[in-house]
Amino acid sequence: MRNSLIALAALAAWTSSAAATQRDATWDEQNRAMIYLIMDLSSINLINGINLTRDQAARLRDLARQVEAASPPPPDLAATFRPDLAEVRDTYLEARRLLLAGQEVPEALEKRVGKARQIESRVLRLSLAGPTPGASGCARCHGAPGVGDVRTEADAKTVPEKPVPPKPPALQSFLAHESSLVSGVGLVKLAALAPQVDSLLTESQKEGLSSFTCCLVPPKSLSDPVRIGQDTSGEKEIATLRWVRGIPKANWPTVKAWLMEHWKAGIVAKSPGAGEDQKADVCDRVGQIYGQARCLSAMDFELDKNRLAKELREVVTPTKEQGQRQRRFAAAMFLLGPGSVEAYDHLLKRLDAAAKSPA
Repeated sequence: MRNSLIALAALAAWTSSAAATQRDATWDEQNRAMIYLIMDLSSINLINGINLTRDQAARLRDLARQVEAASPPPPDLAATFRPDLAEVRDTYLEARRLLLAGQEVPEALEKRVGKARQIESRVLRLSLAGPTPGASGCARCHGAPGVGDVRTEADAKTVPEKPVPPKPPALQSFLAHESSLVSGVGLVKLAALAPQVDSLLTESQKEGLSSFTCCLVPPKSLSDPVRIGQDTSGEKEIATLRWVRGIPKANWPTVKAWLMEHWKAGIVAKSPGAGEDQKADVCDRVGQIYGQARCLSAMDFELDKNRLAKELREVVTPTKEQGQRQRRFAAAMFLLGPGSVEAYDHLLKRLDAAAKSPA
């Protein structure tokens, strides 16, 4: 009895101490954690799914360690999150444990992961408040939602509608998220290592990578996932131009500066290693297109919108050579990104165990 009381007292003291040291994560930290988990799960799925040999996995792990050393520490996943995102985090981590072990994600958990993704998307949509002057990192686009738990219908109905800029192209958005995790130094390291990653892969592996995109559970086939592609219809560009035209004159200088920072980040996806002169040239061309769109009357804009959209699309359309560099860079981001070192550790253990087991 006395030993039991001592044990309970010790447990109570430990729990009290843990609670006292539990830290509330800031909104920016929670947002970064969501991005980290999506990228991490995607990397694990790819690393597990392209049939790497032991030599490939070991050499890719060495490269991933270089990116890890050049990047900021991963987000604190043990901190206290808002309730809805805490549920999302816990569900993603449950799937992550299975994926790292090389196990299948059961259907029930896969459905929970899908629901968690919907919850996360609702929270992030609430945070899209447009440009924040002086903000850096995720806060440039995502401000604190300022509402309660979005899992409840009552809270969902109280969410105010906020005008936000059109969604950027998938690859540009993907790069912006990756940049928030590995920083500028990490992106430079990724660009430098991309040719080495490419040289380690077989042609069939490269083919699978060319169409791979973020996924929280393994795709049914790496030969048929959703592509990271560009919308060639011009609808996104026209939507962007309409949004640009609606910015009040007094706010335009701040918004334009914010947009140019996004374009600079996007240029790296199109042409890794692009210099400041190239970035300035692209921003100048885009700025002129935006300026033309803002100066046109409503009637003239409707007549010229397709031409302006075509010019805007041409700015980001890579040449064949640039497309190859872009493919290599995207492969490096998935195979060497945050959390990939641990994925290779687990894969190598499984490969070694399989090699030792009798046929």
